[in-house]
Amino acid sequence: MAATGRSRGRRARSPLTRSRDQAMSVTEGALRVGYSNLGHFTRIFTRLTGILPSEYRRAAQTALSENERMSRKTSDSR
Repeated sequence: MAATGRSRGRRARSPLTRSRDQAMSVTEGALRVGYSNLGHFTRIFTRLTGILPSEYRRAAQTALSENERMSRKTSDSR
């Protein structure tokens, strides 16, 4: 895989890991980093991360939600 593909694949993770209200769809993320073919983007992303972009996005958003919940819980107990 070319270095350009790896670089774009890594950059694609960022828009997928934002909070729910800021997150963009997998298609929007792929387009933002320069992929016009969603199937190709999915293959490259999966090869780099080991999971589908939608699974990555879901896991990242779940982790963010958990962090936000723990943060609120901590501040509420003060």
